[in-house]
Amino acid sequence: FYNLTAGVLFYGLSHSFLPAVCSAVFADGFIMMLRTKMLAILLPPLLLVIASLIFFSQGRMQEMALQAAYAEAENILLGEAQPFAETINKAYATARAMAIDMAEIRKSGGLPRDFLTDSLKRQMQDARVFSGIWTMWERNAYDGRDAETPQGDFATESGAVNILWSLEDGRLVAVPGDDKMFDDTYYFQVKQSRAITFPEVYYDDSMGEYVSSVVAPILDGGNFLGAVGVDQTLRAIQDRIAAVKPYGTGYAMLFGPDGTVLAAPDAQLIGNPLPSNIPEGVREAVLGGQNLRTRLVSSFSKEDVLTVYRHIRAAGGGTSRCLSVYVPTGTILAGRTPTVRIMRGVGVLGRF
Repeated sequence: FYNLTAGVLFYGLSHSFLPAVCSAVFADGFIMMLRTKMLAILLPPLLLVIASLIFFSQGRMQEMALQAAYAEAENILLGEAQPFAETINKAYATARAMAIDMAEIRKSGGLPRDFLTDSLKRQMQDARVFSGIWTMWERNAYDGRDAETPQGDFATESGAVNILWSLEDGRLVAVPGDDKMFDDTYYFQVKQSRAITFPEVYYDDSMGEYVSSVVAPILDGGNFLGAVGVDQTLRAIQDRIAAVKPYGTGYAMLFGPDGTVLAAPDAQLIGNPLPSNIPEGVREAVLGGQNLRTRLVSSFSKEDVLTVYRHIRAAGGGTSRCLSVYVPTGTILAGRTPTVRIMRGVGVLGRF
């Protein structure tokens, strides 16, 4: 009985369980072999896709970072441009209004010269944002009494009206003029154009400051009688511009219509011409009144920077000043490095 039972069990195991076990072992080996072959076929393109996605994402993140930096530079620029534009426009409006008032006074028969002197002084006392207000009249154009007027603080050697109030160390000072000033460029320009002009920035030795002016013609019909001018030092503008430091090493600059540096992080650059080694496109933008976004190597910091150039136009649109903001590219992209490393790490883990 025992021998029979053992024989039956042996027969059953040999014809049912063992083949099943063998089949399972064979099937598992086949699956593993198939999996290995499939991985060998699919893994390279899969890794290529993952690498492409990481590369694309990295480039996209850098592009987004650069665009965000451009936007920040624009915001800084607009914030600095507004008070500067307001100051220019105030000077423009003051010079224009005074020129019109003086022409009307002249038409009405004129008032004593002391009236003009006191009028300009009151304007300086009220404004206090200007460094000087002045008026010059053609010979005998105001009251025809030049020959009777001795040279002094408010008349040239020929007796022509020449009044200048200047703010020096917080005090109003009367500055005498002379007949040579009729040949100066700022007066000749307004006499020729019969329009409000913005002369080139100049250095005032008495104040030790660079000065920007707005000059308006005094007209009687088409006849030129003289001019009124409003002067502003660049000190306050320079202080504001020097304080602009995006991302720590960034900076801002202000250029005149001819490219003269009006404000910069280094005060020694003020009054210098536009750097000769800047890209031609930038030169055209600054001198041609165009707005520009670009990326370049700074002529001053030698860094790779994003730059935004925008022109600030005074009332009347006759001229403009170009304000620019420079943002260091390396600092912007360095802030994205940890994120990029994480993405690369995820990509490497994905291989396993």
